[in-house]
Amino acid sequence: MGRWFAIRSNALYLEPIDMTLQLLPPAYLRHPTLQGDSIVFVSDDDLWRVAAGGGTAQRLTAGLSEPATPCLSPDGLWIAYAGRDEQHAEVWLMPASGGAARRLTWLGSDLAVRGWSPDGRIVFSSNHGQPFFRNWHAYTLAATGGMPERLPLGQVNHIAWGPGGRRALGRNTVDPARWKRYRGGTAGHLWMEEVGANNRPSGQFTRLAALAGNITCPMWLVGRLYFIGDGEGIGNLYSCTPAGDGLRRHTDHSETYARHASCDGQRIVYQHAAELWLYEPAEDRSQRIEIQVPSSRSQTARRYVPASEHLQGVELHPEGHSLAIEVRGQLHTMARWEGAARRHGGNSADSPVASDVL
Repeated sequence: MGRWFAIRSNALYLEPIDMTLQLLPPAYLRHPTLQGDSIVFVSDDDLWRVAAGGGTAQRLTAGLSEPATPCLSPDGLWIAYAGRDEQHAEVWLMPASGGAARRLTWLGSDLAVRGWSPDGRIVFSSNHGQPFFRNWHAYTLAATGGMPERLPLGQVNHIAWGPGGRRALGRNTVDPARWKRYRGGTAGHLWMEEVGANNRPSGQFTRLAALAGNITCPMWLVGRLYFIGDGEGIGNLYSCTPAGDGLRRHTDHSETYARHASCDGQRIVYQHAAELWLYEPAEDRSQRIEIQVPSSRSQTARRYVPASEHLQGVELHPEGHSLAIEVRGQLHTMARWEGAARRHGGNSADSPVASDVL
């Protein structure tokens, strides 16, 4: 009998949690990183971890600001990411299982973590010390801290190491979804390191000019260079040979861009709309990952803003007993000394004609 009640009480305990997840608005998942069977991503201004097969995510941070561009270490034990807990974006490091994060840089500039180098150092790009905000350069940094070392590669937004240490560089490779089908002078493009004597990287780079569109996120996988590009109109996952030919498209998203792709050398994870997708090269297909995020959805919650900071117009009643006020494009009336302010004209079918809002 006691055993029956234990199972029964457990079922009753889990049911409200499942119902709560179903009632929550969809979470917005972005900036994924993959290592083995673990995926870390950003949602609700925090880092979360989930199995590559999906499931309920575990919150890893509860910081004061929004983290971005997390990158799991090759051994899966650490997460390097860009955090703004102390104003400027800086490199932070924390255990992948959760725990306290440690700040590693004090550059006072924009930056994004891009991965880990073959010798186990954190790789990030930054415009530190540059006269123009778009001039980003690549740096490496020991996981124990210390001074970052700038790589002598010129302007670099992304960098990926391939077979034999051969490097692929991304210049102007920001998120194409922010300016869809842009073809101007600062569109993203890739550069490939040439092979020299003894089949070793030479340090000389050639632009892969045959690749069309706005390109980002270079990644090495099964001897090919993968990337996100919108050369056919919508951001999808593509690959080419190291010479820039043999172009193949691997995803078929027709409305929303693929974004923020990351690779662990075996598979690729990326954002599509508000969801995460996993690409399997052995099957040459991608599928959506079913992820439940039990967060408070703080970014979609109702909030109040100071009316005084958004005042657009004021008109006194002819008899002087009340005011008509326009705040953030909405009409309100209020008495001069007492009573609540009232909004007139609802902005949806569910909104009342007049309601107390201030």
